[in-house]
Amino acid sequence: MNPLHLHYASAIFQVAVEEDRCVCYNNDLALVNLCLKRYPEYLKFLESELLDTETRIQSIDRVFEEEKVSPAVIGFLKILVRNKGIKHFESIYKAFGELFDKKLGILRGKVFSPFDLDDSTLVRLEKAFSRKYKRTVILEFVLDKKVIGGMKVQIEDHLYDYSIDTKIETIKERLLYGKDE
Repeated sequence: MNPLHLHYASAIFQVAVEEDRCVCYNNDLALVNLCLKRYPEYLKFLESELLDTETRIQSIDRVFEEEKVSPAVIGFLKILVRNKGIKHFESIYKAFGELFDKKLGILRGKVFSPFDLDDSTLVRLEKAFSRKYKRTVILEFVLDKKVIGGMKVQIEDHLYDYSIDTKIETIKERLLYGKDE
């Protein structure tokens, strides 16, 4: 994580904590992130140095006040435009999300599987890992055709491997080298 991006994220997060509006700011930043992803031409407009800064800043008011984005988040966007940091918004938003998750005790992870998982399976996995970690675990599904049967779950630095290919490799090691886990 770029230290400058983390600095920006920490600044807006600190304001959110002080105002006791972490959830509100997280939602507002998610909306802004979605808008900038969905409309990359607007991001290019905000980044453009061919237009004067005030024109770009006024557009932030017009676009985001209508969406009821909090004044502090709108002010934050203006600071990013003035300081030529708006192009890094997605990275700053991601850093904010990590701070938000840490405050709420949320762990995020990924489930890699060669086949689609239904929502109920994903929820069961989240509940199982939440019990294991004694914290809320939120898992993101990733379709990965390289996983042969089963699945792999990555949470923080730990990989839980429930795939057939790993089990076969373990059996091969035992047979060839007499190794036992």
